[in-house]
Amino acid sequence: MKVPGKPATRVELLLATQSTSELPFNKEARTVTEVYSVSDHFVNKDPNVRTLYDQLVSLVRTFGPVEEDPKKTSIHLNRKSALAGVETRRNNFLLTIKSDHPIKSPRVEKVEKISSKRFYHKVRISSPDDFDEELKNWLQEAYALSE
Repeated sequence: MKVPGKPATRVELLLATQSTSELPFNKEARTVTEVYSVSDHFVNKDPNVRTLYDQLVSLVRTFGPVEEDPKKTSIHLNRKSALAGVETRRNNFLLTIKSDHPIKSPRVEKVEKISSKRFYHKVRISSPDDFDEELKNWLQEAYALSE
């Protein structure tokens, strides 16, 4: 259902323009599969957040091919598996970086141990200055882990 002030999702647009027989359905659960776009994550955000995100994607693509995989609350950056995730905020975004070891840095706001050799580290990105050699090295390690 369309919420005032929020852009229509692709599903809502499909519902408005097509019969339900043409919609993408999950046959097991018989529900409509929601489709999200990267742009959906930047609605009502400072334009600099999108600029920072584009800078991140450009940086990660210097390592090789990367797919942007938008979800409901985040955007995953995938090689063969997710190497990082982006959660947009009004004036910045939280970048979750995959690692096989804990990263000790004051920049890391939160560390989650997922398994014995997998950790997720949350780093706030709010300025172009945040894209330094340290962050580049973390992302390069995450890219290598995601093959």
